[in-house]
Amino acid sequence: MPDSFARAFSIMMSEPQGPIYLCYDAALQEAPLTEEVRLPNPASAKTPGKLAPDMKALADIADRLIAADWPVLLPQYAGRRPGGLADMVALAEATGAAVSDVQSRLNFPTNPSARLPHEQGCVPARRSHSVARLPRLGNARRMRMTASTAPLKPLYPAHCQWADIGFADIEISKWAMGYQKFPTARRVFSPITELAIPQLTELCTQRVVKDAKAAKRIAERKTAIAAMHNARRAKWREEAKEGWDSSPISLPRLASEVWEQIRNEDWVLTTQAFEDWALKLWDFDRAYRWPGKALGTGTQIGMAIGVALAHRGKGRLGGRLSDRRRI
Repeated sequence: MPDSFARAFSIMMSEPQGPIYLCYDAALQEAPLTEEVRLPNPASAKTPGKLAPDMKALADIADRLIAADWPVLLPQYAGRRPGGLADMVALAEATGAAVSDVQSRLNFPTNPSARLPHEQGCVPARRSHSVARLPRLGNARRMRMTASTAPLKPLYPAHCQWADIGFADIEISKWAMGYQKFPTARRVFSPITELAIPQLTELCTQRVVKDAKAAKRIAERKTAIAAMHNARRAKWREEAKEGWDSSPISLPRLASEVWEQIRNEDWVLTTQAFEDWALKLWDFDRAYRWPGKALGTGTQIGMAIGVALAHRGKGRLGGRLSDRRRI
C-alpha cells in the first residue's frame, strides 16, 4: 500500500498533472495492523523530469508564426503556473500575434494591446493565418453547432494553419464532444509549455532580428491589434452603462462598482467573473487574479474555497459573485 501511494504521487505530479484515484479492497482497509509497515525510500518517488520540446517542430512553428499575416495565440492552460502569463506576453510581443484567451486559466492580461476577445470575428479575413493553441489538456472552442442536427461550422478561415502545443491529444474523456473536430493543416506535438513557450519566443525573436520585412510587418500588426483592442474595450464600457439605474442592479454596473472599490487593492476574484463583465472592465494584470472559468454546475463554491485557502496569509482581498449576485 505505501508503494502504491508513492507511485500515485509520482504520477500525479508528472505532466500533465491531475488528481489520482486510489482504490483499495474494503477487507484490506479494515484489516488490523499486525506488523510495522515499511515506507518506501523517498528518493524512489521523485517526479520525473519535464518533457523537452522537439526543436525541429518548434522551429517549424516559429517559421509559420513569423511568416503569417495574422497569427493568433489561443492559450488554454499556459497560465496554470506562475510564469505562464509572462511567457505568453513575451511570445505575443515577439510575434506581434493577437491573443484570444480560452480562459481555462488566466493566461494573458485583460488589458494589453495584444489581447482580442475570445469570440467569433477575432480573426480577420487575411491571406495567411497561423494559429498556435497552447493547452495543457482539453480543446479550445474552435467550432459552432449551428443546429442540433447540423454539422459543426468552423469559427476560423478555411486556409488557417493550426499548431497545437500541449497534451490535448492524449486526454481521455467520457464526453465525445470533448475531443471536437480536428482542424486541417495542424501541427501537433506535446512538450511541456513551461519549456516550449520561452524557447519558441527565442526562436521567433532570432528570426525577426534577421528579417527587416517581418519586423516591419509585426510592428504594423501590433498597432492594428492595439486599435482593435482599445475600440472593443471602449465599446464594453459604453455597453456597461446601459440599464445603469435598473433594479435589481445590472451585472455590468455591479462589476463597475466593485472595480472602483478594489482597483487599488491586491485583489483576487475566486471564481465567477460577473458573467465575463469583470474580464471586460477590470484590469487582470497578475497571474493569480483569477483561476479561470467555472468547471460546471456545483464547482464554484469548491473552487472559491480552494483559491481563498491558497491565498491565506498573503494580505490579499478575495471575493466571488454567486449566481444570485451575492458577493
